[in-house]
Parts: sequence; C-alpha cells; structure tokens
Amino acid sequence: MRKRLLFLTTWALLTLSAGMAEAGDIRLRFEDADKPGAWKPVAVQSAGTMTSENLSTSVPQVNFGDNQSLRSVFLVALSEGPQSVGVGSRITVTLPFGIEYMQVPTAETLDKYVSCPSMINWLVNSIATEGDRPALRLVSATSRSLTVEIANMRPKGVPFVEFTFYSKDLSMVRISEMVTWPAQDGEQADGMTRQEFFSYFIDVSPSLKGIEESVTGEQAERLRPFVDAGKTKPELRDRVAGLVKEKLVIGRPEQRLAPDERITRAEAITLVSRAQQWDSPLSPAFADLENSWALGPVSAASAKGMAKGYPDGTFHPEIPITREEAFLLLERLYDSNASRQK
Repeated sequence: MRKRLLFLTTWALLTLSAGMAEAGDIRLRFEDADKPGAWKPVAVQSAGTMTSENLSTSVPQVNFGDNQSLRSVFLVALSEGPQSVGVGSRITVTLPFGIEYMQVPTAETLDKYVSCPSMINWLVNSIATEGDRPALRLVSATSRSLTVEIANMRPKGVPFVEFTFYSKDLSMVRISEMVTWPAQDGEQADGMTRQEFFSYFIDVSPSLKGIEESVTGEQAERLRPFVDAGKTKPELRDRVAGLVKEKLVIGRPEQRLAPDERITRAEAITLVSRAQQWDSPLSPAFADLENSWALGPVSAASAKGMAKGYPDGTFHPEIPITREEAFLLLERLYDSNASRQK
C-alpha cells in the first residue's frame, strides 16, 4: 500500500507581556496531498484543550522555560468513503520555532506523546492495539516534530488520534523567546539582516543578557568607526553596540557595519563561534573552506554540531543564510545553552 503522508503543523500565536508568552489561540494546520480534508479537529470536554482554526476553546497561558504543558490535540478522520485513512497512513506534528519537546520521542516513550483513546465524545476508535499489533508506529522524531504511522485498525469505528503535551520531562515543552519572533520581517523575508540576526543571537545567549546596559552612554562611540552605522534600527543600536564592544561583531570591508544587509552563512556561524570561544581545528570541515576567512570559526562550529553543510561536502560560506537556516542555527544554540545550564 502506498503510504500517505499527512502533515499536521502546530504553531502558537504568542505575545510577550511582562515576561510571559500569552497564548491567545494555538492553531492547527493540516493537509494530506492525497486525501485533502481527511482529518478534522474535534472538540473535547476538557479544560484547556488546545484549539485549531476551526475551534474557539481558550488555551492556558504558558511561560518561557521548561516543562510547560500545552495539553492535547485531537484529530478525527472519516472512517469510510474516498477520504478515509488506513493502515500505513502517517501523521506528522511539528512544533513552531521556540517550542520543543523536553525529550525527543522514542519508540519506548511514544505513548507519552501520542495515543489512541478507545472512545471520545461517544465515538469508538477504530485505531487500536490488538495483541502484539500496536495502534501506532514511530516513523521519525526530532525535538520539534513527530511522525507516526497507523499500524492497526479495526473494521468498525472512527479513527482518531490524540497528541499530548503534558508528560513531565518528555512531551511537555521548552518555550523560549523564539516564539515571539516573526516568521517574516520587512524586506528580508527570504533571509535575515545582520542586525536582526545579532538581536536574535542575544536572545538565545544567556551570557549576553543585559548587553545593552554595558554600552550605556557609549553607544555612539562604539558605532562611530562604521560609516553606515546610521542604518542600524534605533531599537537595536544598543544591542549591536554591545556586540561591537565585546568584539563579537567586527564589520565588513571598508568600515561597513552593513546592518540592513543579509547576513551570510559564514558571518552567522562566526558570531556563534566567537561567543562560544571554540578552538579552531587544524583542517577545514568542508571542501570549500580552505581559502575562506571563516575556515577556523566554521570548522570549530562544525565540530560542535552547529555548522551544517550540504550533501556534496561544501558549506558555501559567502551566500546569505536563509531564514529557516538561521532559525535552526539559533535553535541549536539555544538547546546547547539550555543543556549546559541544567
């Protein structure tokens, strides 16, 4: 049977208020290229149930930090007809940037992340464990995603699945300030400006907390060497000046800070390496780094699992980093910093 891959994407529309990320509505998007509309969210009589674009139930507030509960997401599918699902159908749930499982799901812990209750709202579930045949099978998982496959179905009933986010140290989530970052920003929707990356980098670096205060009264002096410092957004000037003071940001040739230009892959990785003070390896980590000014920082970051190259063994240091690549890099850095603080 050709396996149908169903994508279920979850994200939170969160706002920052007095140190709290307040969830107004946690929406669900899902699609099945082969069977569009096969799955529908269902309302459950349970306080704090997560909501979708089709439901209006409120959700609890969540704080930045570890072991935050997001309750559950329920999906139901038609049991008969052209849109029916069956054994081999797959469901992928993906959390937004800034929200991660406390632990990556495994086959042994799968029931802490997803289950198939026998009944809900008077509906009998056709997806069920019978003997040595499990209801669901783990296909793949990361800290932000989980893909499961229907492994067993009974001939009668309605198929539904419950994704849970309330098992401590497992399916509960870690929430960082990344949830407040916009998916796109201004003129650099496909990439990220240097000043934008600098600011986000500070957000996920505990050692740089309060760096703005370190340049109180000397912001102009720190930025004076750059001929284009005036292009820095007023609300980011203290942050950028702080990074300059710490010699984490040096600038581009001809005394340019280039705050409104897209940051390259090499520049982004170099900032991370400098801040972490990693030792540079003697040999390049990627085939196209031998003559690059960023050979040391990129190779060091690669050794730490931070710098990711391409399948052909290259890194392409001078091309602009995409927005997704930048977020993934910052997410890896956040995870690394969070692990060291435990």
